[in-house]
Amino acid sequence: MKKRDLTKFKTPHTYAIIFFVVVLSWILTFLIPAGKFSTHEVEYENAKGEISSRTVLQTETFRYMHPLDKKFLSENLSKLFEDKEALEEHEIDEDGFALLLQEPADSWTVESLAEVGLTDDTLYEIYGESFYDTSVKLNKTATVWGTEDFNGFGFLNFLFEGYNVN
Repeated sequence: MKKRDLTKFKTPHTYAIIFFVVVLSWILTFLIPAGKFSTHEVEYENAKGEISSRTVLQTETFRYMHPLDKKFLSENLSKLFEDKEALEEHEIDEDGFALLLQEPADSWTVESLAEVGLTDDTLYEIYGESFYDTSVKLNKTATVWGTEDFNGFGFLNFLFEGYNVN
């Protein structure tokens, strides 16, 4: 009987390892729901004695991704607009906010709210999860053929998309 020498195990090619890591990550996107944390800037003294800053996650602020509850926002943002202290505290652009309130609530998007200073983190700080429509979860996973968010590119194009520098 011939013995096999297990010490002569040949490692797979680097691209093969990367491919399997990408496939595993893609599979995990179906099991782990999309979510986010709020962040804030922290200043610290680095090893050279200089003051540096770093963006860190805020504990206890994890939330799943949901679409905006536009009915809730239309009822409550006008009240927020009247609270000048809150606008100043959260650095909300009062003129832009006034223009936003003149538009119908159905046209509001996360981006249009963020332009006036009502970022997702700010709204979460003020209203908690109330401004989300929690009956619907946003699932941002890339299928084999891709999603609208990624211009139709799926996980099979991970190598090409990874080289895409913005």
